[in-house]
Amino acid sequence: MPTLLRPRRMDAADALAEDILMPPTLLCSRCEEEKPGLDDAPMPGATGQRVLENVCAECWGEWRAQSANIINHYGLVLGNPQHRAQLRETMREFLGLDEEE
Repeated sequence: MPTLLRPRRMDAADALAEDILMPPTLLCSRCEEEKPGLDDAPMPGATGQRVLENVCAECWGEWRAQSANIINHYGLVLGNPQHRAQLRETMREFLGLDEEE
């Protein structure tokens, strides 16, 4: 007969480790809810830092899916600086981020 596994009790060290491993919660600029953020900046530079500090992981995932649609719909070539700028602007609008300063 198989043995039943009992849930293990969480001790203080486990709780601390869980807090360390969980990304911080933030007030998302898109959904305006307090949710877990990303583990790391999704891109280098100031834009990546703004996304990390202002966008929840769920909304970032939605942007990733939507960005593929935008690239395909408009035929954007990411090697073209103007196309990258267009995609960044659309990303800022989608995620509810203000213009970069």
